[in-house]
Amino acid sequence: MNPPPETPADDGVSPEAKSPQSRLLFLFLCFLFVFGIFVILISNNLLQIDLTSRSDSPVTSQQATVLLAFVLPPGASDVYYLHHRTGMFRLNFYLRFHVPPDNAFAAVNFLVANRALQTNTNEIPIPGAAIINGPSPWWKVADIKHGFAILAPGSFSRSLWYDSDNSTIYLHETN
Repeated sequence: MNPPPETPADDGVSPEAKSPQSRLLFLFLCFLFVFGIFVILISNNLLQIDLTSRSDSPVTSQQATVLLAFVLPPGASDVYYLHHRTGMFRLNFYLRFHVPPDNAFAAVNFLVANRALQTNTNEIPIPGAAIINGPSPWWKVADIKHGFAILAPGSFSRSLWYDSDNSTIYLHETN
């Protein structure tokens, strides 16, 4: 007796469904489905990311550099910061630190050189400078009596204020 001829295993899938065109169509439809869900989540604000890191008591320059991945100028001390990201693109970064009075202008130049301030890079005397109210008690830009500001209006900007009475630099970055 001869064994029956071998037949391919019937896996319940027609040969047409195994074609490369039908596989591509299936992958494309899966992609559209996942993309549609992503669009729905974004439109309903279900993907809001709210990340805040802050220090409301002073940290060292080395600690701040590690925590923020932000290089501070030499001599910086008593660092306070608030780094707030919301959603996919909104950012507010507040930084305050003390510098030795004889190192203040070098520190300001260091910050300006590390990220070119847009548009207006002229020093503005404090009485005429715009003030940004901060989210923490340590943000005291409105209390500055003597010093200057370097302001960069618009998106993706970095502005800073120097309080010459306390040798303190305030920096605000936003997108």
